[in-house]
Amino acid sequence: MNQIDWQAFPKVRVLIIGDVMIDRYLHGQANRISPEAPVPVVLLTKTEDRLGGAANVALNVQSLGATVTLCSCIGQDEGGEAFLQLMHSHQLSATAMLTCKERKTTVKTRIVASAQQLLRVDDEMSTDLNAENEFSLSNTIRQLMQRNAFDVIILQDYNKGVLTPAIITQVLDMAGKLNIPVAVDPKDRNFWHYRGVALFKPNLKEISRQYPHQLEASKASLSAASRFIREQLRNR
Repeated sequence: MNQIDWQAFPKVRVLIIGDVMIDRYLHGQANRISPEAPVPVVLLTKTEDRLGGAANVALNVQSLGATVTLCSCIGQDEGGEAFLQLMHSHQLSATAMLTCKERKTTVKTRIVASAQQLLRVDDEMSTDLNAENEFSLSNTIRQLMQRNAFDVIILQDYNKGVLTPAIITQVLDMAGKLNIPVAVDPKDRNFWHYRGVALFKPNLKEISRQYPHQLEASKASLSAASRFIREQLRNR
């Protein structure tokens, strides 16, 4: 196995496009049960916000030393402001982030007591971008790819509406012409739209939903599913 040249990472330029979100954690203590319902009462002690979705991928890639450009849409709301502050605190550029007043910034709030997650509340909009926002994102992506020599593109799909079929097609067409490899973390909605990518990384649940046969935890079954996916992505 070849060794990874970690010193080369600062020279790598990565464009990440996809759904971003805030992972919010409400930490507290639960010492009693509510008299209103059989649920614990949590005394809040700390609130913590983290970059989530494609933004977490950007943070991880940056931690390896690469130069990262994150491109996505957020809402014109409290969550969007908090998201931009998080990007600034982690020294991630927000120049390719679009603020869309019709959208809602995805915020996933987890209530945690005594190191145990009690509840998660998702505040989000998962419909595809409207025509105006899709056009704006398309222009931003085109300008980014024309003006920058990216070494790789990562498409991070969480079914929240940023990666529409039109956006996916545009990115793959431009990447093909510019000879830029594309890596994809897909979700169900656009699973078969990612034709000709260099790396396609669904998880086991996502594969089982698309594979027409019973998927088993065996080398033979997983190899057959992998061949099926490869053929489908080549033929579509």
